[in-house]
Amino acid sequence: LKTSVQPVNLLNTPELRVKKETPVVQKLQKYSASGSEYLSPSVISQYIECPMRFYYDKIAGIKEVEEITEEADARIFGKIFHEVLENYYKPLKAKTISADTVNSWLNDTSLIEKRINEAFASQMGPHSGSQLEGKNILIFEVLKNYIIQFFKKEKELAPFVFIDAERKVKQTYATQSGVRINLGGTIDRLHRKDGMLYIIDYKTGSGTSQIASLENLFETKKHKENKAIFQTLLYGLLINPEEDGA
Repeated sequence: LKTSVQPVNLLNTPELRVKKETPVVQKLQKYSASGSEYLSPSVISQYIECPMRFYYDKIAGIKEVEEITEEADARIFGKIFHEVLENYYKPLKAKTISADTVNSWLNDTSLIEKRINEAFASQMGPHSGSQLEGKNILIFEVLKNYIIQFFKKEKELAPFVFIDAERKVKQTYATQSGVRINLGGTIDRLHRKDGMLYIIDYKTGSGTSQIASLENLFETKKHKENKAIFQTLLYGLLINPEEDGA
C-alpha cells in the first residue's frame, strides 16, 4: 500500500489596497470640519479592524446585504437589550436611582418580560413580541437573564444620579497634523456618582476590560477585543461635562 503525496503550492492572495487619490480624498472630506458627517467610535473601529471594509461601506457606498430573518441575530439582540434599558431609565432623567428603585424592577419580572416583548416587536415587527417561536424563545430567556443580572449590578452601584440615555455628542477635533475632523456618536448612558461622571457603553458581546498598552487600541489584530475600551475612551473625549448638568 502506497500513499501518493504531491506538494501543493497555494497562490498568494493579493493584498487589497485603494490609493488615496483625488476621488477618495474628496469623499473623505464629508468627515472634515467643512463636511456634514461625523466619524463615530464604531466607524473608526471599523477602519482600524479592516480599512477595506471601511472603504467599501463609507467611501464606495457598497453595503452588506442584510438577510431577512425571523430570528434575532447578535445585532438585534443588542438593540433589544438597549431598548429595554432605555425604557426603564429614560423617564428618570436627572433623578436619583436608589437601590429600592432597582429592587422594585427586579421584583417585577412580568414588567421585564413585557418590555422585552415590546422591544422584540419594535425591532422585528409588530407580531414578533406576542408570538415568539423557535430560537427567539431561547433568546428571550437569555435577554431576561441578562437584564436581571444587570439590575443586580445596578443595585450594588446605587444610589447614583441618572443623567441621560442615548445622548448624542459631536465635536470637531484637530489632529496633530492640523486636519480638523468631525467626531461624534451616541452615548448609551450617563450617570453621576460621588461627584464623578460615568460614561456607560452597553456591550452584549465579548470583550475585555483591561489593556496592556494604549497602542493595542489601534492595532488591527488586537482592536476587536479592546473595542469597548476604545469606544468608551473616545466618548470621554467628546463629552462636555458641563452640558445639561452632566
